[in-house]
Amino acid sequence: MRMYGFLKASWLMDRRDRVCKVMLHETRREGTFAYLYHSPDALFSSSGLRCPTLEDAREDWDGRLDPRGWISIEDPLPDCRHECPLPVRVKGRETGVHLSGGIMNDSRTGNGRILHHEEQMCHCPGLL
Repeated sequence: MRMYGFLKASWLMDRRDRVCKVMLHETRREGTFAYLYHSPDALFSSSGLRCPTLEDAREDWDGRLDPRGWISIEDPLPDCRHECPLPVRVKGRETGVHLSGGIMNDSRTGNGRILHHEEQMCHCPGLL
């Protein structure tokens, strides 16, 4: 399960990094993660924290959220980036997989592009 929320005021994490949005992701195997975003419209987190439980994570962040509160979203598709609210796969992991409506991202360069409905991505080893 995933949920995200926007902070009432940005939170200074260290001397340079501010947090404006947080996403909580509860997994079956690895526990709960809090993904932190430097801007309200950021798709990829700038850092993350591991939390013992979803309840602990919510307790840490509930008081900092704006009036919209938590917004629930679907779990990521297989092999997709967990911290991105849209279905995103790193290039090279999409071989033979149909992905409808999302973003294809290359984690090495940070470049991405939106996938359009019914578009299929193919990977040719050695061309990346």
